[in-house]
Amino acid sequence: MLWFSKFLFGKQWLGLQSFVDEKPAPSTKALALSITMNLIITAAVNWLVLQNNLNLFGAVELALFIWIGFLVPFHAQNIIHGKQPFKLFAIISGYQLTALLLASLISAALLR
Repeated sequence: MLWFSKFLFGKQWLGLQSFVDEKPAPSTKALALSITMNLIITAAVNWLVLQNNLNLFGAVELALFIWIGFLVPFHAQNIIHGKQPFKLFAIISGYQLTALLLASLISAALLR
């Protein structure tokens, strides 16, 4: 939530989404669904880290592999076909990379 707040990239993200004039307030349902999706991703990353007994360096490699190998290509296709600006891609991809790195590092740290 901090990533998309007014303190980091929220205003830019809203502007790039063409929501400048109307300020959409996320619904409780949307926030709950977003939190649920993030918990699922975190559980999957945690499982991968634990199954492979990864140290901190291995956890970073895993996060980068998932991000570059899966998330970047999928999201890049949405940007390309939706004719959205690269800056929007950078904000969303940066969020995904940060979340994956945090989940991986926390999982690896719990192993130690």
